[in-house]
Amino acid sequence: MVPYRPPTPPPQLPLQVLEKIRGLGGYDEKFVLRRNVTNSDLDVGQARFTMTENQCVRGVLDHLGTNVPVIVIGPNINLNVTELNFTKWASTKSYILNGQWKEFLQNNIDDIKEKDDVQVWTFRILPQLPYPNPVAYGFAIVKP
Repeated sequence: MVPYRPPTPPPQLPLQVLEKIRGLGGYDEKFVLRRNVTNSDLDVGQARFTMTENQCVRGVLDHLGTNVPVIVIGPNINLNVTELNFTKWASTKSYILNGQWKEFLQNNIDDIKEKDDVQVWTFRILPQLPYPNPVAYGFAIVKP
């Protein structure tokens, strides 16, 4: 597989998504990747969204650890965010969003389909959010 090379400069985050991120106390948005949604992303049995290292912008996700709680904004930004886990799978050189992935898919059932073109962004979150387990990072999965 040919690794994805992001456009130079990176795409611009849609304003509505940026406003949603800011409303959550988010900042420091960074483009991660652009790719098509696959059948395995939508398979509730696998219950995960996979991003291989060669698809991602180099270095953007390196600072995140394993089993880090994150929030995810889906393509329908009017919905509540979903709390997921971010982890690294060294064996496959992949980054994974999982945990409540089935819930995320159910919440975005009309907005995310196989072969949809999506961008993934990451951002940091100010620590004073009213979550039971405060999260420090978030992701946005958006349609360009």
